[in-house]
Amino acid sequence: HLMVENELVLQREAAPAIEELQAKSIRAPSPDRSGWSPQELAKDFKAKADSCFKSSGWRDAVVYYTRALSHMPEDEKLYSNRSACYVKLKKFDKALADAKKCASLKPDWSKAYFRIGQAHRGLRQWEEAVAAFKEGRFREPTNKEWEKEITKTEDEQERWDAHVREQRKLKREADLVTELNEA
Repeated sequence: HLMVENELVLQREAAPAIEELQAKSIRAPSPDRSGWSPQELAKDFKAKADSCFKSSGWRDAVVYYTRALSHMPEDEKLYSNRSACYVKLKKFDKALADAKKCASLKPDWSKAYFRIGQAHRGLRQWEEAVAAFKEGRFREPTNKEWEKEITKTEDEQERWDAHVREQRKLKREADLVTELNEA
C-alpha cells in the first residue's frame, strides 16, 4: 500500500503545475485584420496553410487554403496546393475537382496536369492519369519527371490488375468449394 502511495506522490510531482498549463494555453492575440485587403487575408491564410502542409497537417492546411480561396477564388496555386492536400488525405475526388479548377484558371501551367494525374491515379483511372501526365510533358518537355510519373502509373495499374485477377481467382475457387460442399 505504501508503494502505491509513493508512486502517486511521484506522479503528482512530475505533473506540470496548473499555472504552467494555463500559461501554455494562452496564445498571442491575433492581429487586427479589419483593414486588410482580400489579397493580404489570402496571403496570411496561405502562409498558415503552407506551414501546416510542411508539417504534414493536411486537414488544417485544407482549411486554411479554403479560407484563402474565399478571398482569392481565382488563384490557381491555392487550388493546386489544396489538391495536393486532398491527395495526401486520399480524397481523390476532391483533389481532382481542385486540379481541374487549377487547370481551367491557368491551362498552360504544367503543374495543374501533374495534380490532375495524381488524382486520377488515386482514383485508379489509369488512362486519364497517363493522359494528364502526357499533357504535362507536352507543356514542359525538358522535365524528366513526367516519364517517371507515367511509368509509376503504368506499374501501379499492372499491380492493381494482378491484384484484381488474384481476387477473382480466389472467389471462383471459393465458389467451387461451396458448390462441391452443397452437392
